[in-house]
Amino acid sequence: MKLKRYGLIALVLALIVVPFQTVSASLSGNLNINPNPSNWTNGNVVLQVETAGIDKVIMPNGSITSNSNPVYTAKENKEYSFIGLNAKDEVVAIASHVV
Repeated sequence: MKLKRYGLIALVLALIVVPFQTVSASLSGNLNINPNPSNWTNGNVVLQVETAGIDKVIMPNGSITSNSNPVYTAKENKEYSFIGLNAKDEVVAIASHVV
């Protein structure tokens, strides 16, 4: 997988200054994360991912899915990142959400 270095640096910097927010970097596909609930909670947060122009998604736990709308349950306060891949397994989008 090839990842543009400056896009990753921008994503990391954005995550440092924007807690409990979704940050995404798009190269040629789109990943959107919709948290539920979307406000502060001491419980689990369901992260519903919507994709466009993406064939596979690498989930925060490292598993790969071809589901165009995968769901991941965040059980801890930390950053959860999703990586979108095209048919050639090249990175085309990155999205992260801090819970």
